[in-house]
Amino acid sequence: MHGEVLTLSMDEAAMTTFVGDDVPHEETKDEVESPTESAREIITNSLEKMNNNKDVVSDFRLRLAKEDDLQTIEDLVQGLADYVNESDAVEMRAQDYRKDGFLIEDPLWYCLLVDRIDADGDSQTCGFAFVYFGYMLGTGRLMYLEDLYVKSEYRGGGGGKLMMKALAAGSPPSNEV
Repeated sequence: MHGEVLTLSMDEAAMTTFVGDDVPHEETKDEVESPTESAREIITNSLEKMNNNKDVVSDFRLRLAKEDDLQTIEDLVQGLADYVNESDAVEMRAQDYRKDGFLIEDPLWYCLLVDRIDADGDSQTCGFAFVYFGYMLGTGRLMYLEDLYVKSEYRGGGGGKLMMKALAAGSPPSNEV
């Protein structure tokens, strides 16, 4: 733990326990045997499942960040740094995120954004989850959650939990059949 930042390592069972049983993850044998699904497809499918899940009633909607969101990402990262009293720790800027997330075929990171939808249907981006995919020799593929942040005025409404549920639903299947 660094300051107020906590690093967690959870397997799929622990993640499901953490976010609850309403995570729309349906692992099938075909899913386990087709590791060619791209990270972008895994995340996009997970977001679609969560946003279309009729059991999850929420004023929040999730989406995968696009290149147009780079300034929003930079602002949210700075918001997280300010929250943990490390305002001067952020060295990355929008152009750095662009280079590693949008200008290469296999992005080094993915960013889920959470938007709060008001009664008029207008949206305000209020949080993010920054993830990347990796591999561990003992356990296989993994999705690593680098940071999750929701602006203070939107906390407690379920946006952070919705992101965690989507990540749990989109975590790569284990290599076990």
